Amino acid sequence: MSGGRATGGRAVAFFDNGIGDHVLTLPALRALCACFPGELELLCNERFAETFFGGLPVRALHPLRFGAAGDRLGFDAEAAAAKVAPAEVFISLNPWHSAAVDELLELLKPRRSIGFFAAFGEELPRDFTMHTADLAFTAPRALDPGLRFEEFAAPPELTAASRRAARAILDEIPSDRRVLIVHADTKPEKTWPAERFIAALDAFLERRPDFVALVLGRARLALDSGRRGEAVVACEGLPLGVSLALAAEADLFFGVDSCVLHAADFCRIPCVAVFGPTEPHEFGCRLAPAHHLTGERGMTQSISVADAVTALEAIASAWCRGAPRRLDGAML
Repeated sequence: MSGGRATGGRAVAFFDNGIGDHVLTLPALRALCACFPGELELLCNERFAETFFGGLPVRALHPLRFGAAGDRLGFDAEAAAAKVAPAEVFISLNPWHSAAVDELLELLKPRRSIGFFAAFGEELPRDFTMHTADLAFTAPRALDPGLRFEEFAAPPELTAASRRAARAILDEIPSDRRVLIVHADTKPEKTWPAERFIAALDAFLERRPDFVALVLGRARLALDSGRRGEAVVACEGLPLGVSLALAAEADLFFGVDSCVLHAADFCRIPCVAVFGPTEPHEFGCRLAPAHHLTGERGMTQSISVADAVTALEAIASAWCRGAPRRLDGAML
């Protein structure tokens, strides 16, 4: 490694943010594992520790309980410090800061600290013109400037149970049909009207009968209620890991800015994504071929069904050629 990593003592990384950000931060965490082989410990949210980080080659995962939605930056700094003290090197990948982080830094007193705020010994620029995955990757690059993002941008490593559950669902679909993953539920301001998803699916599936659509998410949106409902399979309510495992085996993704989009991107699945208040340059596809549909004035309602269908047909024609992925041997 060409950078100036500290030797001896404990190296600790700290991360918690939105669900999708857990996918986008994986390359940075993998790079940190490479900087500290067998030595890195990770403080993270107990809700997502195993789903996203169970496959990381860390010395230890230390799940933390964070505050409720109105106080999500709050956590027990003393409990966190007790898990990892003493820490020689402390790296925060969080694009947020709070009094609890200040308290944690004071308790740990690391020789070297790296993060995106002035409280850290090495303050990284919060450059939101960058993709979120690249912004997180500036932290390991502070240790080793020679690190390359693409070398660490593998898909999330999911549990065997999640992969088996996804396989059972895919086994019910004829092997000569392509799989279109649809994910339409997210924060209200980022959604696209359900009736437009239904209309877009009807138009696309009529023109591309080689596709079957699997609808993922938590909310039941009845996207299978259109004219082509027989080609739409409602899979809402599945565990997150199973949903991500299904996305990994898709031929095409259609949906909103969400963790499923990011997982599909890291699996190099062609994507058509609807954006409103969030920006594609920050949260769009970083690795996969994609068409980002951007609403005017940050409102998804300005995106038409016709624009979505045109994008789906264009991406499918360009990238979904030959046999479906499952016939290509890309099974779970």
